[in-house]
Amino acid sequence: MPRIGSASFGVHAATRADAAGIARVHVDTWRTTYRGLVRRSFLDSLSYEQRERQWRTALDRPDGGPIVIAREPGAPVVGFAAGGPERSGRRDYDGELYALYVLEPYQRHGLGSALLAAVVEGLRARGHDRLLAWVLNDNPAVGFYLGRGGLRVDERSVPVGGEVLREVAFGWSELAPLLRPPRAIGSRRAR
Repeated sequence: MPRIGSASFGVHAATRADAAGIARVHVDTWRTTYRGLVRRSFLDSLSYEQRERQWRTALDRPDGGPIVIAREPGAPVVGFAAGGPERSGRRDYDGELYALYVLEPYQRHGLGSALLAAVVEGLRARGHDRLLAWVLNDNPAVGFYLGRGGLRVDERSVPVGGEVLREVAFGWSELAPLLRPPRAIGSRRAR
């Protein structure tokens, strides 16, 4: 269980009741992480209610992929991750990390690694053995994926908030290394 100071954070499967907390993390992390990368008007237009509906729908799908959250017992969600079948048509990868977000004050303490490992476990249980993750090229978390052995395997342009941005795909042909506990839980080095 990752610790930050005296707080212990659990990572576990999300339920429908977690949709509002996931939505809050989703919107708030977009607003902090992508400030200066994505138009402010788009970031300001992000809606907790719309994201909550999106995540509630995803959590209601019986055949959906793993969605996991991080939080202290009885406290609000501070991070989440989601994955499922690869969606871009690359046949050399069968699983995809759809989302991985941790609120800024909780980053670099091992929660991102713990959430990633939990999604990878869920994907492996569903028969996936190779992973792809699409990330905005200028995302400050690019180093997180490189540090976990992700290889740059593709690029594409995507529309975001009325402009076209570059995304890079990180790929893993072996998932076992992503299941290892992060080296620096509680330190400022791991995410």
